[in-house]
Amino acid sequence: MSRSKASKQIFRLLLVTFISIFLNPEIAAQCAGTYFKRFSTTLVPMSVNLFDAVDMTGDGVPDLVGLNTHQQDLYREIFIILPGNGGGGFGAPITFQAPDNNKIFSYIIGDFDNDNFKDVLLHYFSPSIRDQVFRNNGDGTFTGKPIQPIMSGRALHLIDINNDGKGDLIWAANGIRYHLGNGDGSFQTGVVFASGSFAFPGDFNTDGKIDFIVGGNLLLNQGGGVFTTVSNAITYGTGEAPFDVRDYTSDGKPDVMLFTRGTNGKISLLVNTGSNSFQRTDYLLVINQQNYNSTSNGWFYAGNFGGSASSPDVLVTAWDINKTIVFTNDGAGNLSPQIFNYSFRGVPGDFDRDGKIDTAVISGTNPAQSPPRKLFNEATATVQKNVCNPVGQTMLVDFDHSGTTDFSYWTPADGEWSYLPGTNPNAPSVSFSWGTESLGDIPAPGDFDGDGTTDYAVFRNSTGVWWIFRSSDQQPSAVQFGLPGDKPVASDYDGDSISDVAVWRPSDGNWYILFMGTQQYTVAHWGLDGDKPVPADYDGDQKTDLAVFRPANGTWYYLKSSDLNYAVVQFGLGSDKPIPADWDGDGKADVAVYRPSNSVLHMLRSSNSTYFSYFYGLSGDLPQPGDYDGDGMIDIVNYRPSALNWYLFYQTPPVSFGASGVVPTSSILRIE
Repeated sequence: MSRSKASKQIFRLLLVTFISIFLNPEIAAQCAGTYFKRFSTTLVPMSVNLFDAVDMTGDGVPDLVGLNTHQQDLYREIFIILPGNGGGGFGAPITFQAPDNNKIFSYIIGDFDNDNFKDVLLHYFSPSIRDQVFRNNGDGTFTGKPIQPIMSGRALHLIDINNDGKGDLIWAANGIRYHLGNGDGSFQTGVVFASGSFAFPGDFNTDGKIDFIVGGNLLLNQGGGVFTTVSNAITYGTGEAPFDVRDYTSDGKPDVMLFTRGTNGKISLLVNTGSNSFQRTDYLLVINQQNYNSTSNGWFYAGNFGGSASSPDVLVTAWDINKTIVFTNDGAGNLSPQIFNYSFRGVPGDFDRDGKIDTAVISGTNPAQSPPRKLFNEATATVQKNVCNPVGQTMLVDFDHSGTTDFSYWTPADGEWSYLPGTNPNAPSVSFSWGTESLGDIPAPGDFDGDGTTDYAVFRNSTGVWWIFRSSDQQPSAVQFGLPGDKPVASDYDGDSISDVAVWRPSDGNWYILFMGTQQYTVAHWGLDGDKPVPADYDGDQKTDLAVFRPANGTWYYLKSSDLNYAVVQFGLGSDKPIPADWDGDGKADVAVYRPSNSVLHMLRSSNSTYFSYFYGLSGDLPQPGDYDGDGMIDIVNYRPSALNWYLFYQTPPVSFGASGVVPTSSILRIE
């Protein structure tokens, strides 16, 4: 609903002095949510079905762990470790081959010999060797040793249940058994202590001994291998099951997280009351008032996705409906959903050691046919890094904090901004009045307060004043920075995830930048009169680089902020519209132009220096590059004024949203 009258009154406040600061100078950048940005990584080509991310090499970096996929050898099974390098990449694989042409039935990872390195127990289909422990030598090698067969069934956990400092094996086979560890990788005869097929460990009564949730019962460890049962401590609904046990409320007691798939999809937090009972809170999987259901192909993960290490968050994903929800924990067990229009495909782990869970995204698989964790001799994979704000967040028009570009436009006649929430193009539009063409305003949205949400903003060309309405506190700000005739080029030039107020002056070729995080400013000469400013992050350091496109000779000139070296690239014609963006998903902006004469997008991909072109659109279309589906890559999107429609490369039919004479504002970059 429009707030035109109130905002117009605010907007006509007196101008402030040169380089004025915000009304609230204490606002600083903060972690605005969970976002994933894709980075390609090279692999040694091999067939592997990935399951876990565990630090197997003792360097503090999770490594990818899995089994061969039976694509080339149907008789041998190989356990594979792809060592992480700490930057999102992976080294040469470490492999264990099953003896006697056996197949691996199950495996478990843990420190079997108390040397602080992760070992592996492989459980085979075999009459000759049933179980084998591969002991970690601490130098990237492993030594295999057959052990006394455990029995049929499946390994569940390696955990010390008798507090003797040795890992004990919890096994499911005709009930739940424990096998006390000898501390050298071998185990004693199993003892059945519960019926059931799964067991979740935790010190539920905080007495220092490991207890278990088995089915709906709570088994309390009395020591000496004795457990007492609290029956029906948990009551499950139809299709409901636990998937995680840990402290969600920061009170020192482990809680239980449940999931339910299907038409009543939800996650449920069972808070440990400390009296052998649990208090339930359900969180329905709802997106824009539509139940997140009709899927059985969903995964549920717990971990630090939201940037706070005090308590775990929950990520729910389903690849068949291409949706993901991250429930961010406030530290007290209250979960807030953040929705993404893509599915989380891969193996979770903190691959870049920044304290937040990333994903190793596996490509080359049809997710409707099999879990998307398989590599079939691919030479590359993708790490989807979890960043506090998206790389290039200040170049993302996101008014509703969805992590996706919103369809948006500004109406010059009355200054009305309108956008569709990024998670649902069919939702009602949102409007807000800010600025007017009659005063010479130019729309210049950006995240000027660093809260991860785009602020309404205009540059008043008649006076050189920026008018900004901050999303963080719903307050206006006026910043005198610029002269009539300047071109607004707001972006994040210092890498602090805050849009900086900036102008490029054609008359002298100078860039004038006010860093909003520090309230300092700088002046730099780059370009000539007649150039078009095309600021973007061309070197991948998460800072916007100074850049111009020179129509006179079809040449790009950009100054890399990472090392202050410059590049000169001849690409395009004088009549082309420059549209630099990270089209290939490598974290760097690609040199690209849109040719109105034949509606062709031409780009020079930074990932491999190859040329690519794509025919898309009609004469008169206005390119609006952005990340509309939230997958971390820029999408090919045009706004067509003649039809009032948005045309997306990956979606049909088009999105109907527009009006006569409006200026599309889904792209920060003003495409002239």
